[in-house]
Amino acid sequence: MTNAVLRRAVLSSAAALALSPLCRAGDYGHELHNLYGESHLLAYVPEPGYPEAVAINKGIVYVTTPANLGIPANNNPSVIYGFDLRTGALVKTFTLEGQTSTLKGLACAAFDNHDNIYVLDFTQGVFKINVDTGRQSLYAGPFQIGRASCRERV
Repeated sequence: MTNAVLRRAVLSSAAALALSPLCRAGDYGHELHNLYGESHLLAYVPEPGYPEAVAINKGIVYVTTPANLGIPANNNPSVIYGFDLRTGALVKTFTLEGQTSTLKGLACAAFDNHDNIYVLDFTQGVFKINVDTGRQSLYAGPFQIGRASCRERV
């Protein structure tokens, strides 16, 4: 992306944000409201906060924390919270085991067909947690930073 294109994108975004208070949702009618669906607060994420990835499995909304990668003094392990989709009640909590790096934080979350959630730890790779048993394991090792990219290998 060239600097001119990037500058136009930033200016367009800034203009849209500046004008957004002038627009009211009611001005666009009921059709637009339904087009994007409904939203509401389900639950507050407990400490350490900084919610990141969200994945839903069997009526439970799982939220990974913290999304504060690279913030110094992040000494607490990452946590995955599970909230009941209907009530918002906190029903499951998983504290990640084996995070040895000083950079802690989870990004991305996905489920398989066996009630395993896979979450990405920035420095250690992909962790696999069975949400029924709580059993945790390292599914895939960390990225090899500093090695040749795929393009350079071809």
